Amino acid sequence: MNKPYRLACLVTHPIQYQAPMFRYLAADPALSLTVFFLTDLTAGPHYDPGFRTQIEWDTPLGGYSHRFLAKIDKCDRKQRLSFWRPSVHGLWRLMASGRFDALWVHGYGHHGLLRAILYARANRVPVLLRGDSRFGPPTPRTPNHQLKHLLLPRLFGFVDAFLAIGSANRDYYRHYGVSEDRIFMTPYAVDNDFFTAGAEAASRRREAFRAELALTPGRPVILYAGKLQRLKRVNDLLEACAGLAHLRPYLLIAGDGGERDALQARARALRFDSARWPGFQNQTRMPAFYDLCDLLVLPSDNEAWGLVLNEVMNAGKPVIASDRVGAARDLIREGINGHIVPASDVAALRDAIASVLANPARAARMGDASRKIVSKWNFQAGRAGLLDALEQLPSIRQRRFAYLHMTYQP
Repeated sequence: MNKPYRLACLVTHPIQYQAPMFRYLAADPALSLTVFFLTDLTAGPHYDPGFRTQIEWDTPLGGYSHRFLAKIDKCDRKQRLSFWRPSVHGLWRLMASGRFDALWVHGYGHHGLLRAILYARANRVPVLLRGDSRFGPPTPRTPNHQLKHLLLPRLFGFVDAFLAIGSANRDYYRHYGVSEDRIFMTPYAVDNDFFTAGAEAASRRREAFRAELALTPGRPVILYAGKLQRLKRVNDLLEACAGLAHLRPYLLIAGDGGERDALQARARALRFDSARWPGFQNQTRMPAFYDLCDLLVLPSDNEAWGLVLNEVMNAGKPVIASDRVGAARDLIREGINGHIVPASDVAALRDAIASVLANPARAARMGDASRKIVSKWNFQAGRAGLLDALEQLPSIRQRRFAYLHMTYQP
């Protein structure tokens, strides 16, 4: 196309990870991007039930053309984002306006997202879908799971192209019947420059920061960063660290959530007094933690992606994740920049941590490998996949029309 693609992007709410990507894409002359948010829930101070605290992101969430379709009273903690809330109006007018060449939808976990897909289809606006669902365990045979197998292939039939964030996400679409020619890789990335520069700046006062956290010099530091929820399995990490007395590691738990009290009680029961609990940390604070740590561990039982791996790898650190973390397959090279361990296997987790911390020179090489790997997992690669999908839309739609005509002709 000689003129920019007029692209509408529909997202539930402003997300701190996505804003830099939208700013990057909005600056591209090949795109005319407008982002529509179903709600302004996270645009200012708000209560985050996952972190169990009031937060306000300290990095800019704007800087590109956007509009809110609904507003939530952030003083009312019951006004949380759910499948039915908030109520959203104007989606039909948006899709029928003729203003856009395509609709890019983030996920399908809200009725507004589903309606937008159907309305775009009715108005012959091509639909691109990007989500973070992954293929792999756990896969419980519940009524909801069976319902997904019934409904998702039908829903995906209304979508023209899929923007896969990684290998497990691509396999998810394949599992539900999406053909390879409709899937385009758009790697899930963070603002690599922000985290690299932040870690480099933090390194100049690393020892001062260590002293602020009351960490004795010379002892290794293991970092967990994220919400304290049962499915994150931070209790496994506590037990693994408690069994590494010979290495005397500190465990920094940068996060908060409903499991905090139980985890602190577990640490006392294990007589592990080297855990530190600095609580929720905002975006501009995280690079200092990434610079300080020797290793980051993400032991989750079910993690769609795990962008904390992207972030810490920009600081040049080794990483360990469970095999139920979506990013693990793409970002971790076994023994090169970290390890992938079976979820809930404390012994395997302990051994993996020990193998990294026992050899500082090898750990440094692993950190260098992390930085090289994540440097290719960037917004430029996402832009390339998005533009490829947009360019292929006419041929995709032509093939699908020909297939349907052949299938249903009398």
